[in-house]
Amino acid sequence: MQRSREPAPIPMPREIMKILFAAACLLALVATPRSARAQESAAPARSPMTFVVMIASAEEETQAAALIDSLRTFGGAYAQAPVILVLADPAKADGRSLAARVQQTVVVRLNEQLRRIPFTDKVYACAQVEELVAGRTDWLVWLNPDCLVLAEPRALAADREAWACLRPVHIQNVGASADGPLPEFWSRIYEVAGLDPAKVWTVESLTDHRKVRGYFNSGCMAFAPQRGLLRAWRDAYERLLLDPANLAFYTANQSYSIFCHQAVLSAVVMAKAGRERVNALPPAYGYPLQLQDQPGFTNRITSLADIVIVIGAYPDTLRRIAVAEPFESWLAAHVR
Repeated sequence: MQRSREPAPIPMPREIMKILFAAACLLALVATPRSARAQESAAPARSPMTFVVMIASAEEETQAAALIDSLRTFGGAYAQAPVILVLADPAKADGRSLAARVQQTVVVRLNEQLRRIPFTDKVYACAQVEELVAGRTDWLVWLNPDCLVLAEPRALAADREAWACLRPVHIQNVGASADGPLPEFWSRIYEVAGLDPAKVWTVESLTDHRKVRGYFNSGCMAFAPQRGLLRAWRDAYERLLLDPANLAFYTANQSYSIFCHQAVLSAVVMAKAGRERVNALPPAYGYPLQLQDQPGFTNRITSLADIVIVIGAYPDTLRRIAVAEPFESWLAAHVR
């Protein structure tokens, strides 16, 4: 008697196999505890404020350490805010001594054709970090390495509708007088920034009390990164100085070359943000201690305790202002 054969297995179509595999994956996901799934997909927490400082020398690396420590000590609600370190020249300052103090270190990327122009690295660093933190922070705060934070910088976040927080320049320098003709230095910049001269407002320089067309200091400033003002600054700066005629014009004069970056920033802010979206910071923010003894500086601050963010915090300049505790002991330990 012949034994009957078992029927051969029917090959499963590839489409059905795909469906079964997808179902198995879905069942595995459902079986995973909710807490574990949430932990895997959680995005980094958004920070109210992020600080950025750039170093280009061993001296600036030492200064930046004091700056970050001052933020951690006196920054109040923002004392633990993230700090991003930018290296302008890793061969001269690699930032290793600051590694434990910062959340991220980046090397600036810039157009090598413009490297020789002063402060080009600042322009590119600001744009690079703005792109990096957009969506991760409400405010990006740039501070020069010789700054110190001496109190909670709450005014930087006080205006939720603002796109930028800025101080007028300390001295007029290349600033255009409010009641005079527009100099060529500024007209070329207005053109690349797309700024209508009719939309320009005036400010008063801090130490020499001159009325000038909008011209802002860039040593202490804050921006809402999602607005893209710092990237617009870089783009306008490139349009200006990659033009051979403009490059020759701005590099023929030392003051033009040094302050061009700050003027371009001012024009871009006025063109894109407008006066109603600029938070005009009080003098206690970005206060220039290096100009404390300048003749005619009649509205100087006389006590360090009345300053929120100081620029030019060196041992010699700190002797030009009244210093009491808790700053006296802290400065003795951190600023040399």
